[in-house]
Parts: sequence; structure tokens; C-alpha cells
Amino acid sequence: MKFFSKHSRGTAFTLVELLVVIAVMGGLVALLMPALQAVRAAATRTRCGNNLKQNTLAVLVYHDMYRKLPVGSLPGWPTSVAWFAEVDWSNNTADPTKGAISRFIEQSQVVLRCPSMDTINYLYGGETGGYGYNLNLGATLYPPPLFAPVVVARKLSYFRSTTRTLVFTDAARIQLPWAGDPVLKATENMYLQGPDDLELYTEPGTHFRHGDIANVSFLDGHVDGMMRADVPFPGHWPLEAVQLADDLKIGYVAETSVEMYRPQ
Repeated sequence: MKFFSKHSRGTAFTLVELLVVIAVMGGLVALLMPALQAVRAAATRTRCGNNLKQNTLAVLVYHDMYRKLPVGSLPGWPTSVAWFAEVDWSNNTADPTKGAISRFIEQSQVVLRCPSMDTINYLYGGETGGYGYNLNLGATLYPPPLFAPVVVARKLSYFRSTTRTLVFTDAARIQLPWAGDPVLKATENMYLQGPDDLELYTEPGTHFRHGDIANVSFLDGHVDGMMRADVPFPGHWPLEAVQLADDLKIGYVAETSVEMYRPQ
């Protein structure tokens, strides 16, 4: 015969008690998830900002060696050297070991890649890392009437304020449908232009991917987070392109090109 203590039943959970515990734990998890996501987003933005700082220091070392800033992309076909890689324009592949700043980042492809690139399409295998370079620092122009390439490379002394002149930002661009690719999409973007840089066929190119913030690096080497400026999208864009850019938070960091993109 088995005997039970009158107190033995109190050591077990009832079904109701178990359900209450589960509900409480679920509520705690629901309360903690936004905080955990915020911490993760902050860590990602910090890693991205550190990448931009390393890339900007590489640009400054390049200037120390060659007495000029890197050019966004040199002339050439089918291959040319861009700031981040040697690009084969015939198939949009890229060799990141041969970019203008590659030797100055010790061939470290990690610093060329933002951890948050999941909302944009790759054009160069993701090798730009989702970062864009300010073409006002150095660019290849094709002026009329001959449209022959003219390489413009500038020195630091050209810029009035290194603390206000941007070098890199998180970047993406809107690719309008065309005969070779009829699908509207957002892609990685190797270059940046200011709102008034008409000679460079300006379009918005900064991606405010960290919430409403984009990491921005400056010529003095510091990195800051900036919000999107209130600048209208290009008038020739169809409504679908405007909506996609607005949804993905693609735009400019300043309302005018002077002086954040160029001094004059």
C-alpha cells in the first residue's frame, strides 16, 4: 500500500500555473526583442562606420603618396581602375585587389563591405560593399563636343573644409529600366554626386540604411551619422522609381552641393 503526504501535491505545477509562466516568459521576450534588435542595429552601424573610417584613411594615405586624391574611376574599356577595384565593364565583374586604394587597406576586402546590404542588388558582385565615393574629389569627365575623357584629380588644398567635405557614404542607386535590363531596381553604387552637380549627371546615391541614418566619412578622417536632406527626386524619374527610392531611403546628405560635396 502506498501512502502520500498531504503536502506532496503542492510541489507540482498545475496546468494553469504552467500556462501563466509561459505567458509571462512570452511577454518578457516580446519586451526584450525591440531592445535586442536596437542593440544589433547599433552594432552593425558601428562596424559599417569603422569600415568607412578605414577606407577614408586609405584615401588620405593615397594622397600622401601621390599628392592627389584618388579618381572615382579612370578611363578604360573593357576594364578600368575604380577606387574599390578594377572593373570589367563588359560583364560588371570586379577585382578588389586592383582598386586605387586596395594596397592602402592591405587588400582587406572586409572593410569594403557594409554588413547591411540585403535590400539592394549587386552590380559588381558586392565589391563596392554598398559604399559610394564623392566624385568631386576625383573623376573622369566626358565634356562636349568631343566627349573625350578628361581625368580630374584634386589635392586636399582644393577643399576649404576637410571637416565638412564628405568622402564616402553608405550608397545605393535607382536603376531605371532599359533595353538590357527592363526591371526597376536598387543596386550598389560606386559613386556620389551632390544635388547641384549637373555636369556629373547627378542622381541621389546615399543609402540611409541604418534606420533613417547613413554613415558618412569626411576628409579629416572622422565618420558621422546623417539623416536624409529634403531634396526632390529627379524630374525624369517615373513614379515607381520615386516610390522605390523613398521606401529604401535613398537620397542626399545635403540640400546643395556646396560645401559638403564641393567647395564652390
